[in-house]
Amino acid sequence: DSRWLYNESQFGGISRIDQVTGQSVSLAAGRPQLAGGYRFNWSAPILVSPHNSDVVYHAAHVVLRSPFRGDRWEIISPDLTVNDAAKRGGGGNITYATISTFAESPVVPGLLWAGTDDGLIHLTRNGGTTWTNVTPPALVPWAKVSLMDASHSDLQTAYAAVNTFRLDDLRPHLYPGRGPQLV
Repeated sequence: DSRWLYNESQFGGISRIDQVTGQSVSLAAGRPQLAGGYRFNWSAPILVSPHNSDVVYHAAHVVLRSPFRGDRWEIISPDLTVNDAAKRGGGGNITYATISTFAESPVVPGLLWAGTDDGLIHLTRNGGTTWTNVTPPALVPWAKVSLMDASHSDLQTAYAAVNTFRLDDLRPHLYPGRGPQLV
């Protein structure tokens, strides 16, 4: 449904714009309270489900799911990051230990992939009830998983673009692979 436009400002501010009326609504108020608050990436992932345009996902250090265009949210994952307290706060306005990319299978609803800015990849096959760490063994700790794309033909496969610039490695890294190990 292309009527609705979702946008996110730094650190989890999210809104929905009705492109017919021009009305903008903040969606952050509908999130459940979380002890210690949320850790959102500077550009936190937003995803409208390819299976149901009313379902919207927004990721912090946990995955949030809204069954109705962001009016209310539920937490569908535990903390999917390394969550090393010594590395959580970055320089300036940067927060680490966040989910930096998120994808849903275009074939199966509820088959979700999450990549973090501290080097982890997780998968759920049941809409978030259980999550499995499928980080490839070759993925360097503290690498940033910057983009995930779920395969359009193989339910066991996702592709991850990873950067390691914070580790002084400017080479691009691509991890195509098959789950549950993604190798």
